[in-house]
Amino acid sequence: MDISKERICFLHLSKAGGSTIRHILKGQYKQDEIFLINGWKDIEDYDRLNVVEKERFNVIAGHFGMDFFHRLEGEFCLFTLLRHPVERIISHYHYVRRTSVHEFHANVQEMSMLEYALDHADKDIDNGYVRQLCGVDFDLGQCEEDHLRLAKDNFMNHMTVFGFTERMSESIEKLASRFGWNRAGIKPGLRLNETPSESKSIVSSNDREKIARRNKFDMALYNWATKQNG
Repeated sequence: MDISKERICFLHLSKAGGSTIRHILKGQYKQDEIFLINGWKDIEDYDRLNVVEKERFNVIAGHFGMDFFHRLEGEFCLFTLLRHPVERIISHYHYVRRTSVHEFHANVQEMSMLEYALDHADKDIDNGYVRQLCGVDFDLGQCEEDHLRLAKDNFMNHMTVFGFTERMSESIEKLASRFGWNRAGIKPGLRLNETPSESKSIVSSNDREKIARRNKFDMALYNWATKQNG
């Protein structure tokens, strides 16, 4: 199959290099063949399109769960980037604090990182990897082994290729090779939307362990994926 003709779908897991990948996609594909998803409204807009309208999109990219992926019209090559769950949540906290339009911005201004990570009602930091990859919107604190098992099954059966933000250059090269991207249009060492160094706090090993326990299913998925990656 001509890989240049493949339709691709980028599952954007928050604070895991997604802004960088979106930037690359915009440089590799025409604007009118990319459909971006930033929330439920975009998903609803896509669902309302007819088959012909959906067929013009060769790239679907954004925040969604596997339940949406299974509804896509036609065949898509699914890919994503993963990041160590504890590092992702620390970055997510700083992102919410500095982003005034975020729905939880006001809530977290007086919260410590650990308070936010352990007690806040933000589903994205409650085993968010498993939540998106299993395609089940379980209640806060209700992630179970069955959800992890379904997430792994979806990953194994539908993920064409994946990478890790900890090895961003290597991951971008892997994606470029798989999808036939023009490397000349990709700036070496590209990293967008990183947490500014001055806003990063020192997080103790004890606090990291607490966050990891709170997200034990994401930790299990991440560790499993690192082994699948060889």
